[in-house]
Amino acid sequence: MRYSDWIQKLHVRSWSEGRFERHLNNTLVHFKGNRDVLVVGFNSQFDIKKDGAVFHPWGSAYAMERDFSFLGFATHMPNWYRDGWPAQKINDLVTEGFFQQFRRVIFAGHSMGGYGALAHAPLVAGADVAAFSPQSTMDRDRVGFDDRFGRSHRLDWSGPGSDAADGLNAIPKVSLFFDPANVEDRRHADRLAGPSVQIYKTFMAGHSSFLFLNRMGVAQTLMDSIVEGTLDAPEFYAAYRNRKYLDWFRNALITHFERDERQTVVDRIKAAHLTFMDSVEDTPTNRTAPDAL
Repeated sequence: MRYSDWIQKLHVRSWSEGRFERHLNNTLVHFKGNRDVLVVGFNSQFDIKKDGAVFHPWGSAYAMERDFSFLGFATHMPNWYRDGWPAQKINDLVTEGFFQQFRRVIFAGHSMGGYGALAHAPLVAGADVAAFSPQSTMDRDRVGFDDRFGRSHRLDWSGPGSDAADGLNAIPKVSLFFDPANVEDRRHADRLAGPSVQIYKTFMAGHSSFLFLNRMGVAQTLMDSIVEGTLDAPEFYAAYRNRKYLDWFRNALITHFERDERQTVVDRIKAAHLTFMDSVEDTPTNRTAPDAL
Protein backbone atom coordinates (compact mmCIF):
# COMPACT_ATOMS: atom_id res chain seq x y z
CA MET A 1 0.00 0.00 0.00
CA ARG A 2 1.18 3.51 -0.78
CA TYR A 3 0.37 6.04 1.90
CA SER A 4 2.54 8.90 0.64
CA ASP A 5 -0.22 10.50 -1.47
CA TRP A 6 -2.68 10.40 1.42
CA ILE A 7 -0.24 11.81 3.97
CA GLN A 8 0.82 14.55 1.53
CA LYS A 9 -2.82 15.51 1.08
CA LEU A 10 -3.18 15.90 4.84
CA HIS A 11 -0.20 18.23 4.92
CA VAL A 12 -1.43 20.25 1.95
CA ARG A 13 -4.82 20.79 3.58
CA SER A 14 -3.06 21.86 6.81
CA TRP A 15 -5.51 20.22 9.18
CA SER A 16 -5.11 21.44 12.76
CA GLU A 17 -4.85 17.89 14.09
CA GLY A 18 -4.05 14.58 12.48
CA ARG A 19 -3.26 11.02 13.43
CA PHE A 20 -2.11 7.98 11.52
CA GLU A 21 -1.55 4.54 13.08
CA ARG A 22 -0.72 1.08 11.81
CA HIS A 23 -1.20 -2.11 13.81
CA LEU A 24 -0.60 -5.42 12.05
CA ASN A 25 -3.21 -5.40 9.25
CA ASN A 26 -5.10 -2.39 10.62
CA THR A 27 -4.88 1.31 9.82
CA LEU A 28 -6.39 4.25 11.68
CA VAL A 29 -6.56 7.73 10.14
CA HIS A 30 -7.84 10.85 11.87
CA PHE A 31 -7.97 14.48 10.85
CA LYS A 32 -9.85 17.36 12.41
CA GLY A 33 -12.01 19.68 10.35
CA ASN A 34 -13.50 22.99 11.40
CA ARG A 35 -17.12 21.86 11.76
CA ASP A 36 -18.69 19.95 14.65
CA VAL A 37 -19.39 16.73 12.73
CA LEU A 38 -17.33 13.53 12.79
CA VAL A 39 -17.55 10.87 10.08
CA VAL A 40 -16.28 7.45 11.19
CA GLY A 41 -15.59 5.37 8.08
CA PHE A 42 -14.86 1.65 7.64
CA ASN A 43 -13.33 0.29 4.45
CA SER A 44 -14.85 -2.74 2.76
CA GLN A 45 -12.93 -5.72 1.43
CA PHE A 46 -13.41 -4.25 -2.05
CA ASP A 47 -11.18 -1.37 -0.96
CA ILE A 48 -8.30 -3.76 -0.23
CA LYS A 49 -5.77 -2.99 -2.95
CA LYS A 50 -2.69 -4.73 -4.21
CA ASP A 51 0.74 -3.54 -3.18
CA GLY A 52 1.53 -0.22 -4.81
CA ALA A 53 -2.06 1.01 -4.89
CA VAL A 54 -3.01 4.26 -3.19
CA PHE A 55 -4.85 3.90 0.11
CA HIS A 56 -8.11 5.86 0.39
CA PRO A 57 -9.91 5.73 3.76
CA TRP A 58 -13.65 5.26 3.12
CA GLY A 59 -15.51 8.52 3.81
CA SER A 60 -12.40 10.70 3.95
CA ALA A 61 -13.01 12.53 0.66
CA TYR A 62 -16.53 13.45 1.74
CA ALA A 63 -15.34 14.65 5.15
CA MET A 64 -12.60 16.76 3.58
CA GLU A 65 -14.99 18.38 1.11
CA ARG A 66 -17.48 19.22 3.87
CA ASP A 67 -14.76 20.32 6.34
CA PHE A 68 -15.92 17.62 8.78
CA SER A 69 -13.59 15.73 11.09
CA PHE A 70 -12.82 12.15 10.10
CA LEU A 71 -11.87 8.95 11.87
CA GLY A 72 -11.26 6.02 9.55
CA PHE A 73 -10.53 2.34 10.04
CA ALA A 74 -9.25 -0.02 7.39
CA THR A 75 -8.20 -3.64 7.52
CA HIS A 76 -5.86 -4.77 4.80
CA MET A 77 -7.20 -8.29 4.78
CA PRO A 78 -10.85 -9.43 4.77
CA ASN A 79 -11.12 -10.05 8.53
CA TRP A 80 -14.36 -8.09 9.12
CA TYR A 81 -12.61 -6.12 11.92
CA ARG A 82 -12.90 -9.17 14.15
CA ASP A 83 -9.42 -8.87 15.69
CA GLY A 84 -10.75 -6.30 18.19
CA TRP A 85 -8.27 -3.51 17.46
CA PRO A 86 -10.81 -0.94 16.12
CA ALA A 87 -13.09 -1.59 19.10
CA GLN A 88 -10.19 -1.10 21.46
CA LYS A 89 -9.19 2.20 19.84
CA ILE A 90 -12.79 3.47 19.88
CA ASN A 91 -13.19 2.52 23.56
CA ASP A 92 -9.94 4.36 24.35
CA LEU A 93 -11.24 7.46 22.55
CA VAL A 94 -14.54 7.24 24.45
CA THR A 95 -12.61 7.16 27.73
CA GLU A 96 -10.61 10.21 26.62
CA GLY A 97 -13.84 12.11 25.85
CA PHE A 98 -12.85 12.43 22.18
CA PHE A 99 -16.39 12.09 20.80
CA GLN A 100 -17.94 14.67 23.13
CA GLN A 101 -16.59 17.57 21.06
CA PHE A 102 -18.88 16.74 18.13
CA ARG A 103 -22.53 17.67 17.64
CA ARG A 104 -23.01 14.72 15.28
CA VAL A 105 -21.13 11.42 14.88
CA ILE A 106 -21.94 9.26 11.86
CA PHE A 107 -20.52 5.75 11.42
CA ALA A 108 -20.60 4.68 7.77
CA GLY A 109 -19.44 1.99 5.38
CA HIS A 110 -20.29 -0.35 2.52
CA SER A 111 -20.49 -4.18 2.71
CA MET A 112 -17.81 -5.28 5.22
CA GLY A 113 -17.47 -1.61 6.10
CA GLY A 114 -21.22 -1.43 6.67
CA TYR A 115 -20.95 -4.32 9.10
CA GLY A 116 -18.02 -2.54 10.77
CA ALA A 117 -20.05 0.64 11.18
CA LEU A 118 -23.06 -1.20 12.63
CA ALA A 119 -20.94 -3.33 14.96
CA HIS A 120 -18.90 -0.44 16.39
CA ALA A 121 -21.41 2.44 16.52
CA PRO A 122 -22.96 1.17 19.80
CA LEU A 123 -19.64 1.95 21.50
CA VAL A 124 -20.28 5.69 21.04
CA ALA A 125 -23.43 7.05 22.67
CA GLY A 126 -25.63 8.95 20.23
CA ALA A 127 -23.81 7.90 17.06
CA ASP A 128 -25.95 7.21 13.98
CA VAL A 129 -25.12 4.83 11.11
CA ALA A 130 -25.26 4.89 7.32
CA ALA A 131 -24.83 1.29 6.15
CA PHE A 132 -24.73 0.36 2.46
CA SER A 133 -25.34 -3.32 1.56
CA PRO A 134 -24.02 -4.44 4.96
CA GLN A 135 -23.69 -7.87 6.46
CA SER A 136 -25.18 -8.37 9.92
CA THR A 137 -22.60 -11.05 10.73
CA MET A 138 -20.78 -13.79 8.87
CA ASP A 139 -21.27 -16.40 11.58
CA ARG A 140 -22.34 -19.53 9.68
CA ASP A 141 -24.60 -20.63 12.56
CA ARG A 142 -26.61 -17.41 12.20
CA VAL A 143 -26.33 -16.58 8.49
CA GLY A 144 -25.80 -19.92 6.79
CA PHE A 145 -27.55 -18.41 3.76
CA ASP A 146 -24.52 -16.24 2.90
CA ASP A 147 -21.65 -18.14 1.29
CA ARG A 148 -19.98 -15.08 -0.23
CA PHE A 149 -16.62 -13.60 0.77
CA GLY A 150 -14.35 -16.60 0.87
CA ARG A 151 -13.19 -17.71 4.29
CA SER A 152 -15.06 -15.12 6.35
CA HIS A 153 -16.99 -17.86 8.17
CA ARG A 154 -13.72 -19.15 9.63
CA LEU A 155 -13.13 -15.97 11.62
CA ASP A 156 -13.92 -15.71 15.33
CA TRP A 157 -17.58 -14.69 15.43
CA SER A 158 -17.91 -14.79 19.20
CA GLY A 159 -17.78 -11.92 21.66
CA PRO A 160 -18.95 -8.28 21.49
CA GLY A 161 -20.02 -6.96 18.12
CA SER A 162 -20.09 -10.36 16.46
CA ASP A 163 -23.69 -9.84 15.38
CA ALA A 164 -24.57 -6.28 14.43
CA ALA A 165 -28.27 -7.08 14.95
CA ASP A 166 -27.65 -7.39 18.69
CA GLY A 167 -26.52 -3.76 19.05
CA LEU A 168 -29.29 -1.98 17.14
CA ASN A 169 -31.10 -0.81 20.27
CA ALA A 170 -28.03 1.24 21.20
CA ILE A 171 -28.02 3.14 17.89
CA PRO A 172 -30.48 6.08 17.67
CA LYS A 173 -30.88 5.90 13.88
CA VAL A 174 -29.69 3.57 11.16
CA SER A 175 -30.05 4.41 7.46
CA LEU A 176 -29.86 1.05 5.69
CA PHE A 177 -29.45 0.86 1.90
CA PHE A 178 -29.76 -2.41 -0.02
CA ASP A 179 -31.19 -3.98 -3.17
CA PRO A 180 -34.06 -6.32 -2.20
CA ALA A 181 -33.40 -8.40 -5.33
CA ASN A 182 -30.04 -9.40 -3.87
CA VAL A 183 -31.10 -12.37 -1.76
CA GLU A 184 -28.23 -12.33 0.72
CA ASP A 185 -28.40 -8.57 1.27
CA ARG A 186 -32.17 -8.74 1.76
CA ARG A 187 -31.86 -11.48 4.36
CA HIS A 188 -29.20 -9.52 6.24
CA ALA A 189 -31.52 -6.49 6.12
CA ASP A 190 -34.33 -8.63 7.54
CA ARG A 191 -32.08 -9.48 10.49
CA LEU A 192 -31.32 -5.78 10.96
CA ALA A 193 -34.94 -4.62 10.98
CA GLY A 194 -36.03 -2.61 14.00
CA PRO A 195 -37.62 0.64 15.18
CA SER A 196 -34.39 2.59 14.79
CA VAL A 197 -33.74 1.33 11.25
CA GLN A 198 -34.94 3.24 8.18
CA ILE A 199 -34.74 1.10 5.04
CA TYR A 200 -33.98 2.54 1.59
CA LYS A 201 -34.26 0.09 -1.30
CA THR A 202 -31.65 0.55 -4.03
CA PHE A 203 -33.44 -1.37 -6.77
CA MET A 204 -31.18 -2.82 -9.49
CA ALA A 205 -27.97 -1.89 -7.62
CA GLY A 206 -27.04 -5.44 -6.63
CA HIS A 207 -24.47 -5.58 -3.84
CA SER A 208 -23.12 -2.18 -4.91
CA SER A 209 -25.69 0.16 -3.37
CA PHE A 210 -23.19 2.91 -2.53
CA LEU A 211 -21.44 2.83 -5.89
CA PHE A 212 -24.81 2.91 -7.65
CA LEU A 213 -25.84 6.02 -5.68
CA ASN A 214 -22.47 7.64 -6.31
CA ARG A 215 -22.67 7.01 -10.07
CA MET A 216 -26.08 8.66 -9.97
CA GLY A 217 -24.48 11.72 -8.39
CA VAL A 218 -26.65 11.69 -5.24
CA ALA A 219 -24.55 9.89 -2.61
CA GLN A 220 -23.04 13.00 -1.03
CA THR A 221 -26.31 14.94 -0.85
CA LEU A 222 -27.97 11.93 0.78
CA MET A 223 -25.12 11.79 3.28
CA ASP A 224 -25.66 15.47 4.01
CA SER A 225 -29.25 14.69 4.97
CA ILE A 226 -28.11 11.74 7.11
CA VAL A 227 -25.67 14.02 8.92
CA GLU A 228 -28.47 16.46 9.69
CA GLY A 229 -30.88 13.64 10.58
CA THR A 230 -33.43 14.72 7.97
CA LEU A 231 -33.27 11.97 5.31
CA ASP A 232 -36.65 10.37 4.72
CA ALA A 233 -38.22 8.11 2.10
CA PRO A 234 -39.65 10.88 -0.13
CA GLU A 235 -36.27 12.61 -0.40
CA PHE A 236 -34.45 9.35 -1.08
CA TYR A 237 -36.78 8.02 -3.75
CA ALA A 238 -36.96 11.42 -5.45
CA ALA A 239 -33.16 11.39 -5.68
CA TYR A 240 -33.23 7.76 -6.78
CA ARG A 241 -35.02 8.74 -9.98
CA ASN A 242 -31.58 9.71 -11.29
CA ARG A 243 -31.02 5.99 -11.94
CA LYS A 244 -32.71 6.46 -15.31
CA TYR A 245 -29.55 8.12 -16.62
CA LEU A 246 -27.35 5.09 -15.89
CA ASP A 247 -26.46 2.43 -18.42
CA TRP A 248 -26.01 0.25 -15.32
CA PHE A 249 -29.73 0.59 -14.51
CA ARG A 250 -30.74 -0.09 -18.12
CA ASN A 251 -28.55 -3.20 -18.25
CA ALA A 252 -29.95 -4.49 -14.95
CA LEU A 253 -33.48 -4.11 -16.28
CA ILE A 254 -32.53 -5.89 -19.49
CA THR A 255 -30.95 -8.76 -17.57
CA HIS A 256 -34.07 -9.08 -15.43
CA PHE A 257 -36.40 -9.42 -18.41
CA GLU A 258 -33.99 -11.58 -20.42
CA ARG A 259 -34.04 -14.02 -17.54
CA ASP A 260 -37.81 -14.28 -18.01
CA GLU A 261 -37.34 -14.58 -21.80
CA ARG A 262 -39.36 -11.44 -22.45
CA GLN A 263 -37.48 -10.22 -25.52
CA THR A 264 -40.20 -7.79 -26.59
CA VAL A 265 -39.83 -5.90 -23.31
CA VAL A 266 -36.03 -5.98 -23.64
CA ASP A 267 -36.24 -4.40 -27.11
CA ARG A 268 -38.61 -1.70 -25.84
CA ILE A 269 -36.27 -0.86 -22.96
CA LYS A 270 -33.29 -0.51 -25.29
CA ALA A 271 -35.18 1.72 -27.69
CA ALA A 272 -36.73 3.88 -24.98
CA HIS A 273 -33.43 4.39 -23.17
CA LEU A 274 -31.63 5.31 -26.38
CA THR A 275 -34.33 7.85 -27.26
CA PHE A 276 -34.25 9.26 -23.74
CA MET A 277 -30.47 9.67 -23.62
CA ASP A 278 -30.45 11.32 -27.07
CA SER A 279 -32.88 13.92 -25.73
CA VAL A 280 -30.79 14.78 -22.66
CA GLU A 281 -28.16 17.46 -23.13
CA ASP A 282 -26.45 17.21 -19.74
CA THR A 283 -27.06 14.36 -17.30
CA PRO A 284 -26.67 14.93 -13.54
CA THR A 285 -24.74 11.69 -13.09
CA ASN A 286 -21.01 11.20 -12.77
CA ARG A 287 -20.15 7.91 -14.44
CA THR A 288 -16.54 8.07 -13.30
CA ALA A 289 -17.46 8.53 -9.62
CA PRO A 290 -15.12 6.74 -7.20
CA ASP A 291 -16.17 3.53 -5.46
CA ALA A 292 -15.67 5.07 -2.01
CA LEU A 293 -17.21 8.06 -0.28
